Amino acid sequence: MVKKRDNFTRRAFIHGTIVTGIGLTMNLVSCKKSEAPAPTEPEEPTKPDDSANTSLRITGVSIPFNMDVSKGMDLKITGQGFAEGDEIIFRLIGGGNQQEMKVKVKNVTATTVEVVVPEEVVSARYEVATDKSRPIILAMHINLFSNPSLNGSGNETRSLRLTNAQELINLLGTFSNVHVFTAHTHMNYNARYSPSLMEHNIGAVCGTWWWTGDLSGNHFCKDGTPGGYVIWEMDGKDLKWTSKSIGYEEDYQFRTYDLNKVHITKEKYAPAYTGTAWNTYAVEYAQANLNNEVLVNVWNYDTDWTVEVRENGITLPVTRVRARDPLHIISYSARRLDQNAVPTADFVTALSAHLFKVKASSSTSTLEIRVTDSFGRVYTETMVRPKEFGLKMV
Repeated sequence: MVKKRDNFTRRAFIHGTIVTGIGLTMNLVSCKKSEAPAPTEPEEPTKPDDSANTSLRITGVSIPFNMDVSKGMDLKITGQGFAEGDEIIFRLIGGGNQQEMKVKVKNVTATTVEVVVPEEVVSARYEVATDKSRPIILAMHINLFSNPSLNGSGNETRSLRLTNAQELINLLGTFSNVHVFTAHTHMNYNARYSPSLMEHNIGAVCGTWWWTGDLSGNHFCKDGTPGGYVIWEMDGKDLKWTSKSIGYEEDYQFRTYDLNKVHITKEKYAPAYTGTAWNTYAVEYAQANLNNEVLVNVWNYDTDWTVEVRENGITLPVTRVRARDPLHIISYSARRLDQNAVPTADFVTALSAHLFKVKASSSTSTLEIRVTDSFGRVYTETMVRPKEFGLKMV
């Protein structure tokens, strides 16, 4: 606590750090009056340094913190990450009619920022805080959550990937709009942990370490996501994102398979293979499936998206499934086996929960597929069946 005085004289305090509303660690360096009259009483002697006699170093506090302030008082904060337009919030403690005040920072540099207590302030104790609704974006390589799975009811489940993941989540828990960018998996998935925190595990530009492109001309990640990146649009505090596949338009957001045509056999896709492990890699597609089912891979799906399928004007039930993308299997594992090479375990097709299955009434009906993302943007395909399966399909 700092009490209002005619003059502030520097004193020694415990050194510490604070975490502000923009998610960075900073030190509150000084608080001083714009004009400081001479002291009316002697102060305890302190060790001299290069600080001005009118400054008071305050450390070892955390934002939000409480302090006595008066109008015209200067607060100076050192740290990185401040920008023009950032605000410091003053909330009156102990009631009163005064509303919360937001004060824009000034004199922004690479390492410091200043704020002046507004003239409307009542000399009293205030909570000094930052805007917790400002978007926080954290980028790191390792994923925060594991690749999502589905429980027996078809609901998404996930586990923490980092040993200290819960500690990180707790630190971010006071903010209302947090997005975590991660990589590492060479897959694409989104995990909405809460209304305020979401992880975006973004598929790699190199796909499956360039292998599928080299072997088959198809540039895919392990879950069938095309190699690519994410485009972010920011308008104030509003964020939008779009998965962008290399070589495709922005509206290319899913791929469909007529499972009647997806039968991955050694004879067709790896005729030179002489080993006995074919079914290990062809897995669920090693046997023919003539059940009139269609598989839809929606690689940037999250739980705010919807997938709808209509047949002859009738809406069909759509089931979210955890499965493998068949086109990735024939683009990597089958091509390696055809060379009688062992597919690298880390590169083989991975299970993914952003796939959907629907059962049609016949093998030749045309399906209208409609996918709507979390921002209301709609992507469609008129799927004429039978739809052939092969390396050059879209």
